[in-house]
Amino acid sequence: MANRAVQKIIAFIAPKIIGGKTAPTPVGDMGLNTMTEALSLARVKWESIGSDLWIEGYIPFMG
Repeated sequence: MANRAVQKIIAFIAPKIIGGKTAPTPVGDMGLNTMTEALSLARVKWESIGSDLWIEGYIPFMG
């Protein structure tokens, strides 16, 4: 995302939990390890679809 290739995020959140060092992740290793480093989305929309949650938002780039 450093080169601004990603501008819009669409994610589905399901009521399931998975974990572990080799668990799959939708974002890979971006080097964002704490909540203070987290990227906040702008213009967020969300909708409940069955028991899942659909989220859409945009990454606000500074500069």
